Amino acid sequence: TIERDMSRPLTDTEREENVALLKDLKNWQKISSHVDIWDYIVSYSSLFTPLPNLDAGAADIKLFASGKPVLLMMQGDMFNHNLPGDLQVLKTNVWTRLMWNPELDPAELEQKFVEEYYGSAAPAVKEYLSFRRKIAKEINSYTDCWASASPWLKNDDIITGLKILKKAMAQAKTAEEKERIDTLSKPFEFILLSRGAMFREQYGYSNEQLQALARNWLAF
Repeated sequence: TIERDMSRPLTDTEREENVALLKDLKNWQKISSHVDIWDYIVSYSSLFTPLPNLDAGAADIKLFASGKPVLLMMQGDMFNHNLPGDLQVLKTNVWTRLMWNPELDPAELEQKFVEEYYGSAAPAVKEYLSFRRKIAKEINSYTDCWASASPWLKNDDIITGLKILKKAMAQAKTAEEKERIDTLSKPFEFILLSRGAMFREQYGYSNEQLQALARNWLAF
């Protein structure tokens, strides 16, 4: 699925790349009962790049399962086992459960995971995920698995997202919860640092602030 638009499900008829890929898949299914599907679900330009595929991934699993493939592999971040990238732990939990049983409700799976994994910080994490979905719906540009610097995220979006995650950090009660919120914040911090000059000019970030953020990020 390397050529698909990751921001929308394959069934989205407004994305010509997805229409073409879905046509190919259906044609393969007509001539073979042994179809393997290899789906790409992260950015290989940077595994920390935020991607707008939270809902598209779940929808595609249900689509793939309906064709009864022999194999379905969703290639994600295989390199950072202890440093999970953008929403990796959430996507891995929800999507693997859907792969075992595509009849499950991804919204219910997500709610259960967020409440159990983020604990006291779950309310703000849910707000953050809702915010991510809101801005993802407004994307008009093509997003593939080589997307870098998340052009679909405006600078204001980064500021808003990090404010919500700061609220999540304040809600967190245990060291484990705080560590998990810190991990959740890293992709947006990554984009902020990559646009450091713009954030100095537009939002008054000082060199000292950016350097402190960079040191924290590198120590992660």
